[in-house]
Amino acid sequence: MKSFFLPLLLLTTQLSAQPDRVFLTWDLSKPASFPGGQLAFRDYFKNTPYPTDTTIRPSGNRLIVGFVVEQDGRSADFRIFQTPGPAFTAAAITAMQGMKWNWAEANGHPVRQLMYLCFLFHHSSKRVAVMEHGLYLDYAAVQALDPADYHKLSFPTEERFMGYNPEDTLAAKQRYPEAAKAAGVQGEVGVAATLQPDGTLSGLTLLNDIGYGCGEEALRLTCLLKNWVPAQVFDSAYATPREFIYSFCADLAVIESSDKLYEEGEIAVLNRKYSNDNLLTRTKAVFLTAEYVVGADFNLVPYNNAMAEVDFIVEKNGKASAIEVGGNASENQRALARRYIETTEWTAPKRCNRPCRMHYKRYLYFHRGLEQNSCQHIANLVFSNSPLPAAQLRSDIRCDTIFEPVGVDQPAVYKFGPKSIDELVVLHWPGYKSDIPPGKEILIRVLVPENGRGRYMELISGVGAEVDKKALAVLKIASDYWTPAYKDGYKVSSWSVVRIGR
Repeated sequence: MKSFFLPLLLLTTQLSAQPDRVFLTWDLSKPASFPGGQLAFRDYFKNTPYPTDTTIRPSGNRLIVGFVVEQDGRSADFRIFQTPGPAFTAAAITAMQGMKWNWAEANGHPVRQLMYLCFLFHHSSKRVAVMEHGLYLDYAAVQALDPADYHKLSFPTEERFMGYNPEDTLAAKQRYPEAAKAAGVQGEVGVAATLQPDGTLSGLTLLNDIGYGCGEEALRLTCLLKNWVPAQVFDSAYATPREFIYSFCADLAVIESSDKLYEEGEIAVLNRKYSNDNLLTRTKAVFLTAEYVVGADFNLVPYNNAMAEVDFIVEKNGKASAIEVGGNASENQRALARRYIETTEWTAPKRCNRPCRMHYKRYLYFHRGLEQNSCQHIANLVFSNSPLPAAQLRSDIRCDTIFEPVGVDQPAVYKFGPKSIDELVVLHWPGYKSDIPPGKEILIRVLVPENGRGRYMELISGVGAEVDKKALAVLKIASDYWTPAYKDGYKVSSWSVVRIGR
């Protein structure tokens, strides 16, 4: 059986050289479709029976299946990623075996296409609904949803693990090494890995180890995670870094009852899921709108880059205590800084996945800078875990200035890297190498604003009107996928140069 999670193939300009290649939807000039359209698709699955051979109520109500639409329209190579149980798998496969699709095409050639379906088994009504591209469903939103509301679901695009049912979790497979238990060792172990384009994990390394066999057990558990759907863009999946955290605790009651005060850094902050909403874990300075943070009183103090140095303790409940404010800030600024720290709901640090107490030192700057994506100067509180250089608090950058790549601290880049731009050109312009004379290249500069949407492009040098027009048209497909440049800590507009050919 052919597997549709193939390693990345070397890109060529001839589709005939890739008879086994499996394409994704956005790679195709004509994606596979169901004969008769969406209405026919729904009608086909109307009679899908709700399984009767279920001795227990299933966990969840969704079944995710991946499959390949072959060049002749047949459905093949079924792969079940998630299922409530064997009876549900059988019902879905039976319904799909008779399906015949309008095959996909790329540049006029029939090709194989990877597709996903999500079967939603509604317990109360015993009805079955089926959605295309179901792999990216927001599963939490499906649990109590009425079938009439399925169209309201969101579709995130991050990679995900699809190996276990809810009751068959990795935690249930974890073993606490006897040596660690005997020694009373407690803590977290982190494992870093790379999720490869074929859905496997590689390069497993320990981020930290508390000893007594806990590191080895963490690596063993990570090796069990073998069924991933990788991150994808344009014609291919791409490798992404992952981190996994495992807790080893002999006696959680001891952790929960402890009032020990830890110093920052004494406990490794490994769980990255808190980093997006917890200022305490940020490694870069964060610019906060003062009015939003402190309310109507924000304008009672000057914003002159004065610094308040704040010492405080985050308690188990997320509240700050023992707050001390120093630095060169005025009395009013110190009072405002104190109020901000004591009224903020912080995310408490954790030991063995239980909240603990920790001491922090942070720096709060009163700064008047530019609002992102506008020319308006606004009052900011700049929250940092270390003193900032004066250059990072400049406010004289105008948002209508367009910088050259050499005039910024961090240039604008295509989000998925230059290799993905090359792949994009091959996909949408297979004959570009023969259209561009040997040794020649097309140079295009892209204006990347603060929002990353590089929709304005200029031709720097070309090889001919028709060929240059093709190059610009292909590059516009990637216009919304740029990371803007940074200067002195701000997003700024800048030019980025793209080379096609040679």
